[in-house]
Amino acid sequence: MQRLDSVNPQVATGRTKELFDTVQQAFGMIPNTARVMANSPAVLDSFLANFLNNLADTDLDIPKVEPVEACATSTCGTEACSAH
Repeated sequence: MQRLDSVNPQVATGRTKELFDTVQQAFGMIPNTARVMANSPAVLDSFLANFLNNLADTDLDIPKVEPVEACATSTCGTEACSAH
């Protein structure tokens, strides 16, 4: 059951579309968390800047992060993987 409004990437325009393109390139998909953050492009932009910057400072890459995300979302009972 969705409780927060999310932005549909297929109808996004302007800065939101640019940010979704970045998310798609980084993750290979657009997770539900990004869709919700896109209600405020400034929030999504800030998240991406911090996430990608922090990821660059580690030896982790997206394929290594995805299992951690899957485990966390499973533990929390969320449906982040439904965006696949």
